[in-house]
Amino acid sequence: METKKEEIMLVDWLNTSLYELLLKHYTREEIQNRLLCSGFTVEDLTDLENYRQEPTWLKIKQLVKENHQFTVKEYCGEWSKEITVRGFRYRVKAKYQGLKHSKILRAFLNTSFEWFSGFNWDLYEVSNADTYEIYLKTSKGSLYVPLEALYNKDFSLIENRMKTYWSWYCKESNYNLNHKKDETLGQFNERKEAEFQAYMQILETEEAQRLRLTLANIS
Repeated sequence: METKKEEIMLVDWLNTSLYELLLKHYTREEIQNRLLCSGFTVEDLTDLENYRQEPTWLKIKQLVKENHQFTVKEYCGEWSKEITVRGFRYRVKAKYQGLKHSKILRAFLNTSFEWFSGFNWDLYEVSNADTYEIYLKTSKGSLYVPLEALYNKDFSLIENRMKTYWSWYCKESNYNLNHKKDETLGQFNERKEAEFQAYMQILETEEAQRLRLTLANIS
């Protein structure tokens, strides 16, 4: 049986990865209310798509029109032609909803942390709820910030993330991938150690220290 229109809430249209990420920090009801209060609509999260047959493989969908007339392109070898067919028109999760993830997340973070907008952040699409992070722009490069660091008020999670990533990036086993022409293993290790120390300086920038102090002072 087709899901009735009134049974689908705004939160249901979120991509699974984004929903799982938000669910780590908010209840389903809170996500729904924050989406509405931030001005997001069904149109922001969905597309209208035409199907010649009912899309039974989609869990979340909303029938807009039956016996809908639309054109499709048929291919035969090197030639193609447009034909008119009848089928179904459905509202479905937007194919490129990921382009809206940064806007949605920024709205949630701005309302959760009044100080958040006072920093310069880069946010991107959520592809994995377990590894997602955001990036604080500093004078010496980007600070990698797991969301848990903000919600748990724990700057050490940021320090650990920076050390883990740059230790991996600069490790000796990456020599075959990252060494310069005619560079020996010893020279590679020396250069990467210098790079590692430079990247760790991001933790000492004014922006990073201000974030450290902000998290420490959250009650």
